[in-house]
Amino acid sequence: MAETGKFSDVALHTTIVRSTRIGDLASFYARGLQLGEPQPTGPDHLGMPLANAYLGFDLVEVQPDPSGAVSLWFEVGDLEESFERFKQLGAGVRYPPTDQPWGARLASLYDPDGNAFGLTQRSSGEAQDLDETLPVQARNTEPGTRPDKTVD
Repeated sequence: MAETGKFSDVALHTTIVRSTRIGDLASFYARGLQLGEPQPTGPDHLGMPLANAYLGFDLVEVQPDPSGAVSLWFEVGDLEESFERFKQLGAGVRYPPTDQPWGARLASLYDPDGNAFGLTQRSSGEAQDLDETLPVQARNTEPGTRPDKTVD
């Protein structure tokens, strides 16, 4: 059994967002996160590399319902600056930059398709133990189980 709260050799590799308007949505994230231009890998896909993962956008015929089953979270160098940039790009505010009880500083917005996404401030010090960055409810959860409730 893996030690709880420690990083493993498993990493998130790719996140794909489905949309009827991938050009607009990919550009929204690229501009908001100050990334390069999204690159096509075919007629129905745009994407861009992040520090340790790939963010892609797949074209669909019918816009998926943004049910809230998944939200994207991005670690940024300046939370307030990134939050304001996304607002200027038309993002709806879910909640502004807020200090959380477990020590993180987070903000959450809605992209043009209505998907929730979040921003967290990159720490300037040494990397924290994973347990220190999670809400209390998510700490020390056994693998294969889920916490009762976490804060988005």
